[in-house]
Amino acid sequence: MASLVLALAVGYPNGWTLDCNQNGWTEPAGMNRIVEPTFATVTCKELTCTLHNATFRGFIISSTAQLSPVTQNAQPFSNNHCLTHTGNSDKSNVTFTVSESTTVWAVLVSRNVGLVHTFHRVPAAVVQFTSVVHIIGAGPGKP
Repeated sequence: MASLVLALAVGYPNGWTLDCNQNGWTEPAGMNRIVEPTFATVTCKELTCTLHNATFRGFIISSTAQLSPVTQNAQPFSNNHCLTHTGNSDKSNVTFTVSESTTVWAVLVSRNVGLVHTFHRVPAAVVQFTSVVHIIGAGPGKP
């Protein structure tokens, strides 16, 4: 019976790295959960994004683009298509970069009580980036 309780109480204090949904929210399997709304948002300026406006203990950020952590509280996995937390202390933001225009999904874990984890699906953020190239030359050239 004790082994059953331990199996059900599975948690990932140093981040979930077992699978990554590149086309939506990644929620760890094998956890009892409650899904609640959140005020958290992902905002991006060009290719740099920040998950903020909430206090949380864990997270999984996923995307079709490759993600790179800027803050020390995030680590990449699944060929850099997902980021997860490095520890289960309280956090209020995560900053990261995306490699190209994409959609970013984030799931937060705010607490666990007994065997139940409280998850929050952050609204998806669409990252649109268009680079501008200026060509400077000496004119139209010879015909």
